[in-house]
Amino acid sequence: MFSDYRFRGVSLSDRDVALQGTVTATHNPTGIYAGFWSSTIEQLNGAEAELDLYAGWAKELGPVKLDVGATGYVYPGGDDVNYFELYAKAGHEFGPLSTTLSFTMFQTRRIRRKTITTSVSAVRSAFHRRR
Repeated sequence: MFSDYRFRGVSLSDRDVALQGTVTATHNPTGIYAGFWSSTIEQLNGAEAELDLYAGWAKELGPVKLDVGATGYVYPGGDDVNYFELYAKAGHEFGPLSTTLSFTMFQTRRIRRKTITTSVSAVRSAFHRRR
C-alpha cells in the first residue's frame, strides 16, 4: 500500500492510496529477467488498474551496468490507453555517486516518442560511521 502512485511526475492515483505488487523472475547466469507489476489507479478511460509486463537482459560488464528490455503498459478495461516501451540503460558507480544514461522509445497507436535521459545520484549509507 502506497500513499500515492506517481509515474514520471504525474499522480495516477489522483493523490490517493494505491495498492501495488510485483513479481520478477531472473536467470542469474544469463541476466535474462521477466515479470509484472500492478497498481490501482484513478479511472483512466474505463481502466482502474495498471498492469506492466516486462522482460529484458541486465548484466554488469566490468564497471558498467547494462539493462535492455521492453515494458508493456496494460490498462484492463481501458479504451485505447495501452502502450509499450523499449529501453536501454548504462550505469556506472563512482564511490558514493552513481550515474545512468538511458534511451526509451514509447509507442501507442497514435503516438511515437523517443527520449534520452541522464541521472546522477549520490547515496550515503545510513550505517556509515563517522570517524
